[in-house]
Amino acid sequence: GLQSRRGCGSRFIVFWPEAGEEPHEDLCAAEPPYGRLAGRRILLSDGDQEALRILSVHLETAGAEVAASNNPEDILEAVRSDPENWDLLVTDFDMPRLTGADLAAAVRTYAPGLPALLVTTQPDRHLRSGAARRDLFSGVLGKPVASVDLVAGAVAAIGGRQTER
Repeated sequence: GLQSRRGCGSRFIVFWPEAGEEPHEDLCAAEPPYGRLAGRRILLSDGDQEALRILSVHLETAGAEVAASNNPEDILEAVRSDPENWDLLVTDFDMPRLTGADLAAAVRTYAPGLPALLVTTQPDRHLRSGAARRDLFSGVLGKPVASVDLVAGAVAAIGGRQTER
């Protein structure tokens, strides 16, 4: 396993089988992100164009169809015009015109069961302030986010949605 925290370093945990022992199957069962979001339609909003591109690639590599925009009002319009079409909203917090919390709340007026995932550079600040409300976000991830963590968060959020379409 790998644990890493910015400014603190990284820790690698390696399990070696005893002499003559076959490796335990669970240690080799890490599921790659490819295909885990196949058939899912995800809305993505981030004010930073490069972050938007990277997050899109992560989600698309996992098989999702991604509608991405650095303008949260475009995302809101996509939900307004076809609220049943989407499986997940992934959003940054600090964006022009609307915060991620504002966007998630507005999206809920058109698609009440649509889960939202917050991906932000300051997850602790938004959690402490209450801006990343549990009723709005199924999960909160810090940037930069690894592909496997983003995909796992998306799968968990979609799996926990309140209503199925």
